[in-house]
Amino acid sequence: NAYIEVNNYLETRKIVDVIGTIYGSQEPDHPILIGNHRDAWTFGGADPSSGTAAMMEIGYALGDLKKDGWRPGRTLVLCSWDAEEYGLLGSVEYVEMNAKRLFKDAIAYLNVDIAVQGFQHFRAASSPLLIPLIYNATKMVRSPNDGSITVYDEWLNYSSSKLPIVPGLGSGSDYTAFLQNIGIPSSDTRYTYFYKNVTYPSYPVYHSIHDTYYWMKNFVDGNFTHHRAVSQVWSKMALILATTPVIPFGVVEYGEKLKELFTGLNNSYFKQLAQENI
Repeated sequence: NAYIEVNNYLETRKIVDVIGTIYGSQEPDHPILIGNHRDAWTFGGADPSSGTAAMMEIGYALGDLKKDGWRPGRTLVLCSWDAEEYGLLGSVEYVEMNAKRLFKDAIAYLNVDIAVQGFQHFRAASSPLLIPLIYNATKMVRSPNDGSITVYDEWLNYSSSKLPIVPGLGSGSDYTAFLQNIGIPSSDTRYTYFYKNVTYPSYPVYHSIHDTYYWMKNFVDGNFTHHRAVSQVWSKMALILATTPVIPFGVVEYGEKLKELFTGLNNSYFKQLAQENI
């Protein structure tokens, strides 16, 4: 038998989303949103502060460009979400408050929750429409592990297929409301470790008191070069969407994914579907 004593503070607190906007010069009503949550269960060295630091650097860079008179073709929106760990509250409230406008006009939502949880290779999950965008952006950034190759090359080396594998998104971070509630193409990207023969679901110190700056600095990304790589890929994804006249959506990839999902559904539930005349 075990005796566990739990002490919680039950309080009502105000949450605050911080939103920064650079309006587009050509299509200001069509935003590309990038986001990260800044609340953490404990110290949040990786989750979410690695992503928060990456987004802040993007903000600094975009701010410098804007000071020089630059504007994107489409609007860029930087979103710092509050209360993600308590049920995605900040991002869900934002989507619900702006659902009609976002559903009609938003181009994509690009999420980074944990920018760096390991140092071996890049990892992405996304809507099929954004897969070519992710491939193109990673081909433009040098690997923090080997400067002679790109992030894409390194990612491909760890893949078991002809192209890096990009699974779909479910839930678990701030892309959820954008994708599942209003159907906005979304992505989540990070640097991670090689998953083969690993049984734990996330990085070892996930949501623990050991997820600290010390852990990140001493055991994962001492020079923060992987943070820089994620920032570069993330910003290039946003800038490509914001400046390319024809939005580079992967319509072929979308069709292929629909066919794959239909085949899987049919193989698994053919009898049940037939019984219902579906």
